Amino acid sequence: MAYGYTLDYVTTSRRSVVRGMSFPMGESEGGYLSVSFDNKALIDGLVQGVKTVKGERVMYPDFGTTIRRRLFDQFTDDTLRDIRLEIENLVSRYFPRLKIGPIRIGSLDGGTEIDDNAILIQLTVYFRNQPGVEEELNLIMN
Repeated sequence: MAYGYTLDYVTTSRRSVVRGMSFPMGESEGGYLSVSFDNKALIDGLVQGVKTVKGERVMYPDFGTTIRRRLFDQFTDDTLRDIRLEIENLVSRYFPRLKIGPIRIGSLDGGTEIDDNAILIQLTVYFRNQPGVEEELNLIMN
């Protein structure tokens, strides 16, 4: 919550301009944390949410996913379904301005077998207030 930027402000504000902390975090010219705006802020927030382990943020213990904890689990259809549901729940709760399209989960080499304790999550993200605008995300979890 440095500098007054909280996740609630980024995702639930009715203002036309959205701003939030950049991902990956960096330093701006004045020595402050770098900030992103509008669609970039929403995407940065979503990436932070997927890569954050639930319970990791003190003020937001329900924010994040358990995907990192599952890297050493056996990948069954149930595990993949649970990962998809976690991402969908994260978006519906914390990112109402976004809509998630297909979620594809696989290995880093494009196959269906998960190995090297790393997975590739491919998402199509749509912006509710901008029909026809979408963003493709490739998230590596390791």
